[in-house]
Amino acid sequence: MIVELPADVVSCVVEWARMVQKFKQANGAQDKWFDESSTSLDVMVTGKLGEVVIGRALGCVPSFAVSLGGDGGCDLDAWGLRWQVKTSSLTELIFNDENDFTADVAVLVTHLARKDQVAADPRFKILGGISRSKFMRHYGVKDFGYGNRLTVNANNLTDLDFIKQTRGIK
Repeated sequence: MIVELPADVVSCVVEWARMVQKFKQANGAQDKWFDESSTSLDVMVTGKLGEVVIGRALGCVPSFAVSLGGDGGCDLDAWGLRWQVKTSSLTELIFNDENDFTADVAVLVTHLARKDQVAADPRFKILGGISRSKFMRHYGVKDFGYGNRLTVNANNLTDLDFIKQTRGIK
């Protein structure tokens, strides 16, 4: 399913990301995997827009709380599950290591624009979700040029509507 977010939602997320960046700079915090360049802002915007897309699909709203400790990997709570949203231009769900998958379910959403154009072209495709236990049984190891990562191809993901049915959600 392809979802296009309205301009007012995108604008709010961009402003939120700028505020988060200022907060981190004021408190001497750095992103774990990114520097404080515009790339970091683009990554933050893309990730939060992905959370908004999945929140709409799950019938909940992502948190916009700002803290130095982050969210611990749990982006959304819905259907009695904790969800971790991964937003990417790739069709692989990627975790740095086993400990980075901290929620009950991870869901992959891809953005259909170039990384630096997500705010101007906020189209996303929901590829599906996977439980932590299934991910641990099926992941492969791949090096994307910055070390080995654990990956599962989108073919191994489950459609959100099927997850919803199995949870008895109407």
